[in-house]
Amino acid sequence: DLKTIVDALPLGLYIVGDAAYTLSEHLLVPYTGQHRQDPYQDSFNYHLSQLRIRVEMAFGYMVNKFRLLGRKLECSMEKNSAILMACARLHNFILKHDKPFAS
Repeated sequence: DLKTIVDALPLGLYIVGDAAYTLSEHLLVPYTGQHRQDPYQDSFNYHLSQLRIRVEMAFGYMVNKFRLLGRKLECSMEKNSAILMACARLHNFILKHDKPFAS
């Protein structure tokens, strides 16, 4: 399950979630309630939000580019992970090598 995968991440790697998730050693979630009054925690929330926005934008771009991702993947977690990794690598390849043709 997803919790097992998150808990097995190597030190220094994290998953970014929203306030609906519970904070763990590898799952970063925003501060809520009175904790948001602290300037450092408010700053953390801001930067975490900016990171989540960029991740969502990247997924949106990949869903538009690779229509396979626009529907539920009916595979195992390992196969879904491999599909996402392949799409991410193709995405990066396209960004690096997609240049206009020389005339």
